[in-house]
Amino acid sequence: MSQVLEQRLDQAYQRVLRSAIGLSFLAVVIAAFITGWRGSIGVSVGSAIAILNFVWLHQGAKLLVQRMMAAGAEASSSPSKLRVWLFFPLRYLLVIAAVYAILKGYPGVLVSFIVGLALPIFALMGEGVYEAAVLQR
Repeated sequence: MSQVLEQRLDQAYQRVLRSAIGLSFLAVVIAAFITGWRGSIGVSVGSAIAILNFVWLHQGAKLLVQRMMAAGAEASSSPSKLRVWLFFPLRYLLVIAAVYAILKGYPGVLVSFIVGLALPIFALMGEGVYEAAVLQR
């Protein structure tokens, strides 16, 4: 793999994160005009949870890779097995708890909340299109 391609792929996480945050701000403004303040709060809570989930996924994957790389080397420098195993289920528990709270307390903003949850997926799709376009050059 060339040095330039490897450097560009290393920056993909930051691009996706910036795109997700930008899409979140845009969606909150659009939701405020379409559905009012309740819809914008639903989008903002959904997107905040989704972005936090994405960041935790990145951190969990990094911990898993560090643990695998340290398996052959010095074991004291690797993250604990419990920390690695707890990282992934805790992400889902956060999303489940938020969906439950939204369903019980504010069922009218459920659609806005789900739109907010989907915004990092749109950012990832945009990154895929960007990478495909850059590789074509």
